[in-house]
Amino acid sequence: MPTLQDVIDLVKGQAVIQIELKGLGVEEAVVKKVEENGIVDEVVITSFRHYMVRKVKTFNPRVSTGVLFLGLPLDASRLARDAGAEGLHANVNYLDGHLVEDGHRYGLKVRAWNTDNPEQMRWLIDLGVDAIGSNRPDILMDVVKTHNRKLV
Repeated sequence: MPTLQDVIDLVKGQAVIQIELKGLGVEEAVVKKVEENGIVDEVVITSFRHYMVRKVKTFNPRVSTGVLFLGLPLDASRLARDAGAEGLHANVNYLDGHLVEDGHRYGLKVRAWNTDNPEQMRWLIDLGVDAIGSNRPDILMDVVKTHNRKLV
């Protein structure tokens, strides 16, 4: 299993790294690791535990953050903003045009997770999402190239 440092060493300067916080009390250590590697502008720190996202901002307000949702709360965009996040990360099975529009109206980046299906990737790009999470970056890159649209 690669460490966070292994991933940083592999990807630094080539792509945005999404770091999902899962363990409790790791916020400060993760922010320090990001700062030590000089990648504050190359990461998005996310969590299903929205209070952890808010805590990241206390250590470094410049770090981009996003809140993860499995289902679809009534006001996901407001919840993301309340957590101090710049991004709303929704499961592809709950995404629709209304959620993307609403997130953008709140000034949020709307990021979809997780799909390896090219047809679903095309649908998400057409929907206007800002990023797509996938275990198959090779497929995703091919789809993005044919759509001639940059994802963040």
